[in-house]
Amino acid sequence: DFASNSVALLDIGEQTKIRTADVGQGPIAGFVMHGDRYGVTINSTARTASVVDLASSGERMAVSTLMLSGEPRKARLSHDRSTLFVTLGGQDNPPRGQGVAVISGDPPEVRATIPTGAGAISVAVAKDGSRAAVVNYFAKSITVLE
Repeated sequence: DFASNSVALLDIGEQTKIRTADVGQGPIAGFVMHGDRYGVTINSTARTASVVDLASSGERMAVSTLMLSGEPRKARLSHDRSTLFVTLGGQDNPPRGQGVAVISGDPPEVRATIPTGAGAISVAVAKDGSRAAVVNYFAKSITVLE
């Protein structure tokens, strides 16, 4: 929830909220990784990613914070849901930042931040996970990650 800087774990069948967690300021997207064990939000205002341990017990879920080297714009999971690619183009329209953060592991952490052209706006991941492509708005280019 962008306004409250929180996430909720829902019981889809019952349509009820089970548990909540506070995340970084300005969450703009959420992802589920590693066999539904972790939820990850990208938080534009805080320039962070929040890793929520969905298996933690209690009313509030455990959260860890990953620092990003820029303001996240968009993100895409690999098809096996083990790696999250986060473009760091920022929320300006058009985007001006550059780079892509690679989040993976158990628990998820920032494994690398890879330079791209200016205005990293979107990312796509090959089905087999062998490469990803980042669209760079200002550079008028595509960065291929292999």
